[in-house]
Amino acid sequence: MTTISLDNIQPLIPERLSNSYKGSYGQILIIGGSERYGGAAMIAAEACVKSGAGLTTAAVAQNVRSSLRSRLPECMTLDFTDLPEVLYAVKKADTVLIGPGLGLDNHAKKVFEKVCHVIQPHQTLILDADALTLYSLMEPQINTKKRIMTPHLGEWRRLAKKSLKAETEETLLADQKRLETILVIKSSRTRVYFDNTAYRYTVGNPAQATGGMGDCLAGIIAGLSGQLASPLDATLAGVFIHSAIADDLAKKRYVVLPTEIINTLPFYLKSLSLN
Repeated sequence: MTTISLDNIQPLIPERLSNSYKGSYGQILIIGGSERYGGAAMIAAEACVKSGAGLTTAAVAQNVRSSLRSRLPECMTLDFTDLPEVLYAVKKADTVLIGPGLGLDNHAKKVFEKVCHVIQPHQTLILDADALTLYSLMEPQINTKKRIMTPHLGEWRRLAKKSLKAETEETLLADQKRLETILVIKSSRTRVYFDNTAYRYTVGNPAQATGGMGDCLAGIIAGLSGQLASPLDATLAGVFIHSAIADDLAKKRYVVLPTEIINTLPFYLKSLSLN
């Protein structure tokens, strides 16, 4: 078991080079935001942008596009129902995050299946929320080993076909190997599993127990994945930063909102990059 602290994360966040440009920081595609759950994709997109992603595009339902453009003009949008356009965007992306607000209807299933089919080995694929449920139902072939799964406890039961209470560190690492993914088990003490190693955190607090918190985390990991050296670095840093900011905010708040974490991200990342 490896404990992740600020000392592990700080060296991962570099200063921005004077000759860099938006292409230096990753092209990220977020797929989700159905009519009913548009807020999930909006939270993920804003977290991605404010984590420093170079270019962020969100494929969402038509009624969500106008809301997203109004709230976050820095994020480009696509019509979630235009499958050829979505798949073209997948091919151009460095990282694809699929799941926040995706839904479980027939169109969502079709989009998920096609994305898993066209993703390439050089791309990072992050499965969150509804995409995890669809994965547990469909178990599609995925062509990249650079994948990240971020289940909460209910989603984990569907993925592993057993309760987390029945798991040990050894069985979780075996499940991670079987799923061929970086595995983020979200709970009151989120842990990351990869390559025979379990990573634990001392950050995190009950003020984070509110809707949209997982979408925020997924967006942060996606945003960092275009900037850091590896998907594992992006995951370890994303989990830490998400909860470290929340711990600081919780000193004066009964509940911490995802949007409050998001608005703090640029300042917190700047402080890490200077030390």
